Amino acid sequence: MHVRDVASAFAALLLSPVEGSVNIASGCPVRLADIARRIAAKLDAEKLLKLGALPISAGDPPVLTASTGRLNREVNWTPSIPLEQGIDESVRWWRARTL
Repeated sequence: MHVRDVASAFAALLLSPVEGSVNIASGCPVRLADIARRIAAKLDAEKLLKLGALPISAGDPPVLTASTGRLNREVNWTPSIPLEQGIDESVRWWRARTL
């Protein structure tokens, strides 16, 4: 999830009357490997990506997904920046600072 959406969700939650635990997430689960592949492709660096190079820790769950029901229904918030746009913006931001 893009940092602007995270900040927007926090602000909406703070301005709402909602109390208790609320997950801040997009509600659309995405594998980290898929995000890494997308970033690598945009950087023309697929050959540098070594997925599976480290073993999965015994205690790691196979899937970890945030429930965003309270955020969506009670805070009335949903993300506005699509994943691909967020990746594009992040790649451009880092390129501007490292090249």
